[in-house]
Amino acid sequence: MQVKKDAVRDKISTATMRLLEKNRYLDTTIPKIAKIANVSPANIYRYYSLKFELFYDVLDPWLNARFDAFEERAFGVSDPKERFELTLRFMWIDLPEADNCFPLNLIEALAAKREKDRYSRNLLLALERRYREDSGILPRGKPARAPGLGGCDPSDLHGSRRLCSEYATRGGSPAHRAPDLFAQ
Repeated sequence: MQVKKDAVRDKISTATMRLLEKNRYLDTTIPKIAKIANVSPANIYRYYSLKFELFYDVLDPWLNARFDAFEERAFGVSDPKERFELTLRFMWIDLPEADNCFPLNLIEALAAKREKDRYSRNLLLALERRYREDSGILPRGKPARAPGLGGCDPSDLHGSRRLCSEYATRGGSPAHRAPDLFAQ
């Protein structure tokens, strides 16, 4: 029986990240990853049963590194309104536009996922915990509200989705119309 090697897994992850920083999820194929990693496609499947699983393995540290950097900045901001604006900018501008819109690959990966494909919800649950009020990013006590945007509670992911949806109906994506968001 052949033993899985950390060096091979690292080569596969590095090749995947390089491709995903430049390409869409659907254009990042196992054969392309294998070629860059200098391994066979069959070898990739020894480490990952699905491309989706490999994507999550790459996404997790990438996303956590961005949240770590954001939290470091956010904890230095004492004004609740300024911290709220910083949080919105991070969630709706900085994060989606990072590394050639790398997070948009997540949306594409989820859309391409078949019902029978399994994946761990650990990343989702960890991000929800980080985003909630108890993370310390958002002020404690009475929830902050987004002025002029339906009074969304930023510590509530459903409220954030509503904020995004309501904002999009006003004529554009939050990432491209952010100055309007904060001017209200």
